[in-house]
Amino acid sequence: VQRAKSLQHLLELRDSTDAITLTAEVIGVDATPWFQTLTVNRGSSDGVRSDLAVIAPNGVVGRVLDLPGPRAAKVQLLIDQNAAAGAVIERTRSAGIVSGLGNNSELRMDYVSNLEDVEIGDRVLTSGTDGVYPRGFVIGVVSAVERGVDLYKSITVSPVVDVSDLADVLIVMSDERLVQAEGLK
Repeated sequence: VQRAKSLQHLLELRDSTDAITLTAEVIGVDATPWFQTLTVNRGSSDGVRSDLAVIAPNGVVGRVLDLPGPRAAKVQLLIDQNAAAGAVIERTRSAGIVSGLGNNSELRMDYVSNLEDVEIGDRVLTSGTDGVYPRGFVIGVVSAVERGVDLYKSITVSPVVDVSDLADVLIVMSDERLVQAEGLK
């Protein structure tokens, strides 16, 4: 029953986005202190290539790593300490970069000016500026914010996706909005 609900939510997400997506099943999770990845059952024979965004119904999961196999691909989770994504605060459109802390549960948002208005509870979305993640997908919610010692705030973000509970994901094969924008140039 839980798997059926998960698939239903995934199909609803697929139908509501402008992006061309491919469903994939999570077949393995590898969370070590140095790398946080999962493996999905889609690969190069399905058209999967490196740096494609991977999403779930409630938000961003991560991106496909280099050289997917024919029938499987590794996905770097956004909570990985070496992962990052362009982001904006939904309420104020304040832009920054979200990156993993490597602690399996939190993200940080960097390069948001101390002058910007950011509050606990603000939703953080993908900005689309990094060339990997399409604009407008939920990353997380601001869980802590303090004035920084330099020019930028210290912001902690709680991710909305619980990777320990993922069974199925969508791989964003292409974002139609990006394809249309390229065609206009």
